[in-house]
Amino acid sequence: MSASRFVLLAALAACCIAAHAALVPVKQDAFQTVGTCKDSDVLLHAETVWKSAKWLQIRHQLVSYPADQTEEPAGVISCVQLAAQKNTNIGSAVLQSGGPGQRAATIMVKSERGHSVGWNVLIFGSKE
Repeated sequence: MSASRFVLLAALAACCIAAHAALVPVKQDAFQTVGTCKDSDVLLHAETVWKSAKWLQIRHQLVSYPADQTEEPAGVISCVQLAAQKNTNIGSAVLQSGGPGQRAATIMVKSERGHSVGWNVLIFGSKE
């Protein structure tokens, strides 16, 4: 009876540790590149996202290329560069759709709770 309780407690502890590990946020780098930038690439889109802090709120903004969905894209994306404007509490910038090899991209920029958010989004590619 005692051995089965030990196995049950060990399994429960393993599940709790795994669940806690899934909830711990991964530290994001202040500079990220998605795709491969080539020497022949041109800047297709540049946008600076800055939102001031609001107490206990998460600030977010969606960055889209092309900026207007009715607008024709200037070219095919080869790389997306995301650079944080500050060193601590940078939040996250995630490529949600599109990106390298596509003609469109959507990036979600999000702050940490109670902090400002500041990112530079640069999209490079080849004009056709």
